Amino acid sequence: MIARTEWADEAGRDLPPEAPASRRLTIEVRGRSLLNTPLTTAVGEWGDAVLLVEQGSTQFSPDSEVWYSYVDPSAEPTESELSEFFSQIMDLNTTEVTVLADGTVTWDEEAVPAKHQARLREELLSRTGAGDPERWADFCREALTDAYSETAPFLQGVSADAFPVPRGLRLDVPLDAIEDHEHGMEWVMESQVSFDGQTWADIYMDEVPAELLAVRPQH
Repeated sequence: MIARTEWADEAGRDLPPEAPASRRLTIEVRGRSLLNTPLTTAVGEWGDAVLLVEQGSTQFSPDSEVWYSYVDPSAEPTESELSEFFSQIMDLNTTEVTVLADGTVTWDEEAVPAKHQARLREELLSRTGAGDPERWADFCREALTDAYSETAPFLQGVSADAFPVPRGLRLDVPLDAIEDHEHGMEWVMESQVSFDGQTWADIYMDEVPAELLAVRPQH
């Protein structure tokens, strides 16, 4: 892409010859159109909407810290910072929900209005498969493989029958999601895991649980 856009380092910036470390772009969510042009061709779908790449928004970074425009070589580079989207996620007010393999769901009763509790429980059971051993195992395997993709990449190669099945998961549920009947569950994030129902490991802060390390290939 750099070659195609004839990227020139007029400002004397030293860019590495290898592939950039990161690339980012802006996605626009728009209703479906009956007629499409090259500028309105969707790159994906989200419910009843389509996803479009905002023209001219693509940037690259040699180190994931300083970002350069693919389209405008003369544009000044920008320092890395969390986008407004991720800043909002980090600032979300959440409540912790515990989901056990047998279908038990608990939370802070004061955080979830009574009128939303039945629906929230139903949506969490549907999302996680709790209460259905096969669906629960599939959900946990996918969630943990993704969460530990950098610290335990070997999990990608562990077969379904050999993958340890957690006794429970704790999830951070944004309070706004409790009110959102359509896309609320898309904002839920798994935060802790327990293989015995008593000891909990923080998925993003603690070391890889021993139960997962035990299935690491020995060769």
